[in-house]
Amino acid sequence: MKTFSSQHKVIEPAAVLSTRIPLRLWQIRIIPAFLALLLTVSFVAAQTNNLQARLENVATLIRDHRIAEAEQQLNGILKTAPNDAAALNLLGTIRAQQGRLNEAETLLTRAAKIDPTFVPVHMNLAFLYVLKNVPEKTISELKEVVNLEPGNIEANYKLARLLLSRGQTDESIAVIEKVKASTPQSVVFLTLLGDAYFKKGNTEKAEENYLLARAAQNSNADAILGLAKVSQTRADAKTTSAYISQAREVAGNSPDLLYKVGVAALGLGILDEALSDLEQAVKLKPDEPAYLIALGAARLKKPDLFAGEQAFQRALELQPDNAQAQLYLGYVLYKQKKFSEAKGYLEKT
Repeated sequence: MKTFSSQHKVIEPAAVLSTRIPLRLWQIRIIPAFLALLLTVSFVAAQTNNLQARLENVATLIRDHRIAEAEQQLNGILKTAPNDAAALNLLGTIRAQQGRLNEAETLLTRAAKIDPTFVPVHMNLAFLYVLKNVPEKTISELKEVVNLEPGNIEANYKLARLLLSRGQTDESIAVIEKVKASTPQSVVFLTLLGDAYFKKGNTEKAEENYLLARAAQNSNADAILGLAKVSQTRADAKTTSAYISQAREVAGNSPDLLYKVGVAALGLGILDEALSDLEQAVKLKPDEPAYLIALGAARLKKPDLFAGEQAFQRALELQPDNAQAQLYLGYVLYKQKKFSEAKGYLEKT
């Protein structure tokens, strides 16, 4: 347990906010991703038509949230075919939805051992390891999918993005460049490639890919914000501000895009515009902790400690175990000399 005293120097939390959709939002979308996979399962040819029909019916039941019926049918199937990879995969997805992650892992890894070429089970394992916060295993499973299906867009994108988030920039670039060779006009890959080159410090290649992405989709906010970052590195404040304004126009009333624009503006030091964008994002979607944390961080820059504290408090009401909100709240309480209150939050992080 870390110790704390009012004499300790507290360093302002780093600006680790991302213009990408927050990891928490991706995790919220994981369960629908499980269900989407269920509807596209390719069952092995050796299975009988009757078994295929039964498994397809189970997938439909899961999709319709009739979990008890689906589980009952799967138990019946597994009594006669205990080593059926597709059935184990479906039961593993049910366990994941129920929050029984260790059981889900046991079932899915068993299915993968029985049929190592069964792509859906590797994708489900990748999703599962996101839930379990084991990124190394997520990467391993995504690589397996890409080896089995080199053209799998979802797996390639998630792999490249995860590698980039973990600082494995060269590996991320290698994945994206390979995909780019076959799908040169893919906006999401071009933008991600721009991000990777920017992180690597190659602003020329970053700009090249952001421009390609924008040429393919003029209203792509990520590409425009990428160009704003490149302009800032060249100390071109006028062009940077122009790109931020363009991205804001594209965002309209989309809270996700306004969040991205606000975080980008905050990172670029355009404080008043960042506050405006983030306040609007929170107004449109008041129960998203990531938006509140970003708004609180922007308020600290004013500085408005009390308003920042309110934003962090609200984020923790929505998500009590959010480490970033705990750190920020501890910091802002410390700055207000509320040492005893600050101690509890800072010792949690």
